[in-house]
This record gives sequence, C-alpha cells and structure tokens, in this order.
Amino acid sequence: MKTRQIVTLALITALNVAVARIFLIPVAFTHGNINLCDAGIVFSGLVFGARGGALVGGLSGFLLDQRLSAVHALFVGDPWDTRSACRNSAD
Repeated sequence: MKTRQIVTLALITALNVAVARIFLIPVAFTHGNINLCDAGIVFSGLVFGARGGALVGGLSGFLLDQRLSAVHALFVGDPWDTRSACRNSAD
C-alpha cells in the first residue's frame, strides 16, 4: 500500500466513525439503533478493493466499540466490576 492510499483509508475510517456516531436511526421494536457505518465500508471496498474495505471495517468497528465502552465506563462504572452493580442496587 502506498502512503497516499493509507492516508485516504485513515480519513475514510475517521469519517466513517464520525458518521456512525452522529447519524443513529432508532429501531422501536428492538430498542437498538441503525447507523450508517456500513456505507463507508462498502464505499472503501468498492474503491480500494477487499483489503481496503476490510481495513476500514475492522478499524471502524474497533474504534466504535472502544468509544462505547469508554462512555459506558465513564457514566456507569467498570463493566467488569460485578461488585459495583451490587452496591448500586443495595443503596
């Protein structure tokens, strides 16, 4: 991969993460959300091939999961600490 292609894929990944966090479409029956994350992955796959699509998809998924776990830990507490859930319910 050339430097220009790596930088372009990094910019598409950053744009993909931002779009996925901003444009959330709520689904009423499942209490979940649909985002536009797949659009950037398909675009990069079509333009840069399978390797580019896999790179953007993997990095976008990783960054979105890291962002969500950091927000969860900030507002709710450590998700792996079972004692904090018991303490909050007893108070």
